[in-house]
Amino acid sequence: MEKFETHYNGSPVDMNTSSFDQNDLAAMQWQKVTVTGHFESEHQFLLDNQPMNFKTGYLVFTPFKLSNKSTRVLVNRGWVPANMNRKILPDVSLSGGTLTLLGTTKSPPFSGITLSDNLSENLENGLVRIQKLELEQIESITGHTFLPYIVRLDKKSPQGYLREWVLPGSGAAKHYGYAFQWFAMAAAVIIIFLVVNFKKETK
Repeated sequence: MEKFETHYNGSPVDMNTSSFDQNDLAAMQWQKVTVTGHFESEHQFLLDNQPMNFKTGYLVFTPFKLSNKSTRVLVNRGWVPANMNRKILPDVSLSGGTLTLLGTTKSPPFSGITLSDNLSENLENGLVRIQKLELEQIESITGHTFLPYIVRLDKKSPQGYLREWVLPGSGAAKHYGYAFQWFAMAAAVIIIFLVVNFKKETK
């Protein structure tokens, strides 16, 4: 917690000029940063089954290439609602050009329960719907290497969506933890019910 407060409340580190070892996940955890470069829209990733304000939706992750470097980092641009019709996708298009973003580095999000072995689904316009965020999979799909963490886009930065970020140790974090536990138990009960009844019907 002390490390989080030091990093999060300190001045942002410029990832384009910093002498930090940017591949050190532990050292960069919860570090406030600025990063200059451009988004790459050839692939964008929609992390599925992300609830917000009692609605279901996606977290949008977009590759970002640092200027004058081969370095890439995955940026969490925030939350967008999902349509009940899975074929209707959110508009997460980007405007081009060089940007300087403000954000916070952190480990990739824990994605929770996956109800399918198929963890990715290629969609139109370069969108990929994923059930779990794994950087190895992102690298395999894009053909690029990424830093071992994501940048969570600050509310003040452009080209983002709803960003009601939960901070470590906050009351909201605890409530979300309880909510996830109840959701997990409810999902397990539903799956068991369906399996048991399916077996009865097939006998």
